[in-house]
Amino acid sequence: GKMSRLTDKFFNDRQSRTLNLAPHSLSSRDSTEYKVGVRLWGPTMDDMNELRRALEATLSSDGLKRNTAASWLEQAKTVDRDMFLSCLSVQMTDEAESSEVRVTAALMLKNELVGRNQDEKIAQWCQSDPELRDALKQKALGLMNDPRASAAVPALVSSTAQILAFIATAEIPHGMWPGAITMICEMTRTATDPTALITTLGYICNSTEGGAEFFDDDQVNTILTTLCSMMRPDDRRPQRVLTAAIRALSTVIVLCAANFETSEERDYLMRTLCLMAENEDPNVQVAALECLVEVMAVYYHLMEPYMHILYGLTCQALSDSADDRVTLQAIEFWTTIFEIEKDSVDKACLFFGDSACESLLPQILNRLVSKSEDEDPDEWESSKAAQLCFCALTSCVRPESDSTLLECTVPFITSRLEPSQRWQELNAALSALNCLLGGKWGTGRNILSDSVCDMFRERVCELVSDESPTVRENAVDALGLIAERVPTVILQTGVFVPTYELVLQSLADEPRVAVRACACLSQFSTTAAEDERSVDDVEDGSPSGTMGTASNQLSPVFSQACQAVWATSNRIDSREANLCVYACTLLCDLIASAAHDCADHLSSLLTLLLAQFDPSDEANFRKALEQKSILLYSMSELVIGLGRDAVKNAEQSLVEIFATGFAVSLADQRIDTTEDLVLAIQPLIEHLGPRTDDFSDVFISLAVETLILPFVPWKLTASCCGLISDIFTISGPPSREHCDRLMARLFLDLADPDKDRAAKPHVLLCLGDIAMALTADYVAYFDETVTILNQAVQSVTHSSDCDDDDDTEFMLNLQQGCIHVYTSLAAAFGRSESGDSSRVQPILESATKFASLVLTDEIASANHCDALGLMADVWDVFNGDQQELARFFDQDVLVMGLPKALRSRNPKTVEIAHFLKDRVVRIFPTLSEV
Repeated sequence: GKMSRLTDKFFNDRQSRTLNLAPHSLSSRDSTEYKVGVRLWGPTMDDMNELRRALEATLSSDGLKRNTAASWLEQAKTVDRDMFLSCLSVQMTDEAESSEVRVTAALMLKNELVGRNQDEKIAQWCQSDPELRDALKQKALGLMNDPRASAAVPALVSSTAQILAFIATAEIPHGMWPGAITMICEMTRTATDPTALITTLGYICNSTEGGAEFFDDDQVNTILTTLCSMMRPDDRRPQRVLTAAIRALSTVIVLCAANFETSEERDYLMRTLCLMAENEDPNVQVAALECLVEVMAVYYHLMEPYMHILYGLTCQALSDSADDRVTLQAIEFWTTIFEIEKDSVDKACLFFGDSACESLLPQILNRLVSKSEDEDPDEWESSKAAQLCFCALTSCVRPESDSTLLECTVPFITSRLEPSQRWQELNAALSALNCLLGGKWGTGRNILSDSVCDMFRERVCELVSDESPTVRENAVDALGLIAERVPTVILQTGVFVPTYELVLQSLADEPRVAVRACACLSQFSTTAAEDERSVDDVEDGSPSGTMGTASNQLSPVFSQACQAVWATSNRIDSREANLCVYACTLLCDLIASAAHDCADHLSSLLTLLLAQFDPSDEANFRKALEQKSILLYSMSELVIGLGRDAVKNAEQSLVEIFATGFAVSLADQRIDTTEDLVLAIQPLIEHLGPRTDDFSDVFISLAVETLILPFVPWKLTASCCGLISDIFTISGPPSREHCDRLMARLFLDLADPDKDRAAKPHVLLCLGDIAMALTADYVAYFDETVTILNQAVQSVTHSSDCDDDDDTEFMLNLQQGCIHVYTSLAAAFGRSESGDSSRVQPILESATKFASLVLTDEIASANHCDALGLMADVWDVFNGDQQELARFFDQDVLVMGLPKALRSRNPKTVEIAHFLKDRVVRIFPTLSEV
């Protein structure tokens, strides 16, 4: 129709030509080796009968029969895997069998070849009997070329296509299946119904992680030629063929860089896809738009010449008459563009989003209005996709387009933000408002003025109690965003308290709304605490602690809020939508935001929390640990903030809770609870100081038990190391027995190749802190520490040599850990009164060389201060012995590193650089000019 003529005219004007790809033909070997019907290798009739009975039993409704059959099949695979695979291949291609048994055989064969440990499975396949491999390929290809199977048993086709994809992935890189791509493409072009073979090509392209390294240009061209030939408009192929061809093409797009760089070939491909997007069948349209999304994601920089036609196609898909599946893909197309532009620098950005503000925006806004009468929060439909798209648009447009954005959007919101509107209209208005405020995903910026936000706030407040839960959700979200992005609107006199109380009522709503209310109230609390107009003067007699201001806008509703939030955390349905976690998080934010005039309420709250976590009630204690462990850190903060006399025996009770909870979480292997406990214990230890002595052995022992657990996340290891460092630094070392056990564990973690490498720099930092605390008593662990340290130092390189950001971050952390151990050993043995500097002197040459390495690493500027400090420590250990030190220090490194350090913005770096310069100039006089 009209759109087809538009596509023809557009591409004819560009003088597009047919794809210029060299034709390929089958070699004689290809055409004979895989001739369907030739049996090269296979199982006996008895094998087949046994397998048939087992496969039928797996479909039985009798659980005993199914389990017996599963055991037999597992045993058969163990006894002779090659025979087992062969039997399955024969069974799945046996037309005399029922489709259920054939599908079961194919699925079982696919699962045996495809899945976890893919590298091992590929190696196992390549070592299998060559006749088995050839026979299995022959049977699978014969099935794919059977039009009856393609039409009658789609599940059989899907599994078989994945089997062939696995074989291709395994064999082609090793030269074990020459001409495979050419042969499958030739079979596809000549097949009566090529759907299954097209699907196979798609699976092969999708499963080859090697990408461009897996296929050469000729193979890519062969695949493109084959797939495009399936989509010629004049061939009038069935919908299933067109859909399969387009989906297969989507998997090849990433390999087509050379084709897209050539304008004629790019035109041909884009014309083909645009014509498919105009097809009358919605399935074909959806597949074509999905493919165009992939094209845009990979070749955004080449798409400017085609945006006119793509705009026309997507506008058609966004019309009210379009199928909702087609609309979803059109929205996804533009979302992809906006997200690319959001992350692009100006030189690489083509600013399609700015153009969309003028032309496409009304259609996107209209699509925010849901067509559904049912409110299903889990259903992904066009209104939700449109919200994501609009949010991405507001994030990517340039500030000069803000006025255009507002001219279209503000009237849309205003006209629909009335309580009398249908819930679909209200939800659309709130979604648009949330996007303008910066979006619930936090990706954008607020572009609304304070006066407009205040006007919308009044209307949104009326919707917090709307009949629709979806509207209530978005209304609460909007108030939270206003508090975050435009705090002056919420902090107005006479606004904060009534709005807070209004949202507080939503905590009694159904869980999904109550969760949003928790997030909103957390933002309100933080906003109140950060209000510069809060009363800062603390009256005499107020409790000392960590609470900030004397009073803030949260104070009048603090007690009411705590009671409501606590009740919410104990709701019967608090597990739904993670409501209990959100409520506890809100309670933590309330505690953190409280002012001094809330001290009495905080004392009552602490008493309540201590009772909730009473270790003497084992059942309730475990339940509290499981559901509310996030509160433990806030309990530490409360004890610190209120002072030791605010709640009787609070410190002792909290220590008992932490010790018992630590032991329980370890026994139950609840890693998340253990992590919350470790984080909560650290501030309490810092607060108690030397009083930690009474229980330091207990916490050291529990920390060691944590490190022994299998599969400990690196962040938990880091937290445990921080806890151990705090105990040694603040209260001194524990007993020798606990020290020995701890050090043995730390050395094991550093030497363990399976330990997450991200944890090891933290273990090194912990070793350094222990050495500093033990001083000369560290001699029992000195030799093993030096061995471990030498191994770590040998693995350190310049961070500029790292392959990615993760490697760079690890290398910087490892540098820091090694420097800290060197520095600590120098302090423990070189500078302490009872130290033996002769023990540490032999390792200081390597320490100085390592510091020089770090100092010449430009990316490691954060570690330069520590590297200079280590050099200064080396000088001190040798008491300025110039003859000895001249062997250690590299003049070239100092000439390069000291000037940068002296110009550093870090005062400590400058101070240490001056200190070092004043001393090394005695060895290298030329440094006086630095």
